[in-house]
Amino acid sequence: TGEASAASSNYYIKITMTLQKKNGNAWNPVLTWTKTGGKTVAIGRSKSDLPSGTYRCAVVARAYDSDDTLIEASTRYSATKTI
Repeated sequence: TGEASAASSNYYIKITMTLQKKNGNAWNPVLTWTKTGGKTVAIGRSKSDLPSGTYRCAVVARAYDSDDTLIEASTRYSATKTI
């Protein structure tokens, strides 16, 4: 689950959440979900039947103004989970 809020109601948010699997020192994308909305946007997804390995989610939140100009971007990572 990822959530982001804009500082102003004049902005809108786009969240991209990517499930990543660890491969050596690299994190490879497995699945990606995107959601766009108003001042606050939350995205939550689940995936079962994954092959064994170590996983995390990367969440990128971007805030845009009414002219579709990027105002701010932030990336956060979940804790890792080994299955």
